[in-house]
Amino acid sequence: MDSRELRRQRVASIVGGSGAASGGSRKGVAPGADLLIGKVLGDDGFGTQSQVIAGMEWSVARGAKVVNMSLGSETASAGTDPLSQTLNELSASSGTLFVVAAGNSGPGQGTIGSPGAADAALTVGAVDRDDSLAGFSSRGPRVGDDTVKPDVTAPGVGIVAARASGPTMGEAVDGSYVAASGTSMATPHVAGAAALLAQQHPDWTASRLKDALTSTARTIGGQKVTEQGAGRIDLTAATRTPVTATGTLALGTYEADDSGTSTRTVRYTNRSDAPVTLGLRAELATSSGRKVDDGAVSPGSASLTVPAGGTAELPLTVDPSRAAQGDYYGYLTASSADGMVSVHTTLSLVVRGPVHKLKVVSYDLTGERVHSLPTIWGPDGFVEYTDRENAVAEVEEGTYQIVSGGVEQENGKEVLRHIVLPQVRVTEDTTAVVDPRKTTKVEIRTPRPAEQRGILSFQTYREIDGHGWIDGTMYFDLAEELYVSPTAQVTDGTFEFASRWQLVAPQLEAEVVGGPRDLGAFYMPHSPLFDRRGERLTAVAAGSDRAGLPPRPRQARRRHRRNGRGWGRVHGEGGRPSGSEPAREPRC
Repeated sequence: MDSRELRRQRVASIVGGSGAASGGSRKGVAPGADLLIGKVLGDDGFGTQSQVIAGMEWSVARGAKVVNMSLGSETASAGTDPLSQTLNELSASSGTLFVVAAGNSGPGQGTIGSPGAADAALTVGAVDRDDSLAGFSSRGPRVGDDTVKPDVTAPGVGIVAARASGPTMGEAVDGSYVAASGTSMATPHVAGAAALLAQQHPDWTASRLKDALTSTARTIGGQKVTEQGAGRIDLTAATRTPVTATGTLALGTYEADDSGTSTRTVRYTNRSDAPVTLGLRAELATSSGRKVDDGAVSPGSASLTVPAGGTAELPLTVDPSRAAQGDYYGYLTASSADGMVSVHTTLSLVVRGPVHKLKVVSYDLTGERVHSLPTIWGPDGFVEYTDRENAVAEVEEGTYQIVSGGVEQENGKEVLRHIVLPQVRVTEDTTAVVDPRKTTKVEIRTPRPAEQRGILSFQTYREIDGHGWIDGTMYFDLAEELYVSPTAQVTDGTFEFASRWQLVAPQLEAEVVGGPRDLGAFYMPHSPLFDRRGERLTAVAAGSDRAGLPPRPRQARRRHRRNGRGWGRVHGEGGRPSGSEPAREPRC
């Protein structure tokens, strides 16, 4: 039995397993569900979009109400690919809800692949038993339009499910069950919940099932909207809350100088036999916590009454001229005064700034202009050059970091040189200069003599508007020196530079009686070590620098030392306080 078969059995048992091997204690979410099992990938776990589309069409043709898709592409998608578009079309025409794994490409942002990026998909991220977001769970926002994905999260860490006979995929719990992690494990939890809702409300379409599970999910503090979507699903709330709301609403992408307003609509549905009055509150902010300006997003009223057994619509007015540049995410929360009803709609709003040209001019150590394409990074990620020949990029107005460097040969030794411009403000066409002549040598001072051995590493950390980037470099027994560029105080976000060294007490020290105090002696490979207490040797010169005179014997003292280790950290302005620990000779 191959790994694909093992996964299929595990996923199926999470959706609708009977739990017979555990005496019923490890049932699936919807143990009474009828299952259709379709194989769309090869035994190696890979396949084509055409294969997956064929499987989706097969499921719809056989009347599937909910389709679990614990699969997806590793490449981020904007939701415009053929697989995502087909999902949207099939869901609209058939009423089938497709529940799709967000993917295991976290923790980076913008890592949702296809078909999870589809508008109609109920896309699922993974959390552990404490509702903490799994590190592997793919995050939003969706690339292209920066809307929210995933839609919800569900348990996906250490999930115990049925174990197939033969090879074990995951960690065996006993002879019948195995534990595994992934968004593929989280997705069938949501598919099973959707099946229960569909059983309770057989007339509900895919969009209504999705809205019910999304608008009643439990938001988790400390997680970004683009990481958790509406939050961790709460099946009890989804089945018992009398009112549901539009689950997710993209308010659109605008330019900062756009005039006029636009309106979006949120729908509330009341399935109870009594009207429900809801108080309304909209809150949106950037990843750094900067709230959207007053008047940028305005509900049509402060409260809304949803009639018994009916629906009510709330207009949301967007005025981009009142919003500062940024990507805003949040929720429109609707709550009854008695606390019996609380639902929310996930919102996104993108306001773009003006675009300017950023030109990077690079020099070498002699002051000559050189062609180079240093790395440019900003809040929205890495920036591509639009004119590579002239090192020009078109960027949105804002703050960027530029990084360049590498290994150079200087005086017969390898030297690391790292140039970083952490705060390049672009408010108009801008030129940034990368000049290695302005770098400074990093020196780690120890109270006793020490020499570098092993790994030399350094890294920078940059945070701008809630988005962070760690850039690390590590060298093994290559470079002997490190030069970095000094930086001014960073005022927009956070910046830190750190280096880590392995400094050891010299293995061998040698000096000549009446001569130089440091011979720079070292052991040849496989050479036996001197006594730790030191030895006195007689050294004889192989030749003479005085014509006709015999060479003079000299006494040399040598002492063997064991290695100690030291490390040091150097920070740019805006980092944490620096610290160091001296190299030392350990006791034996």
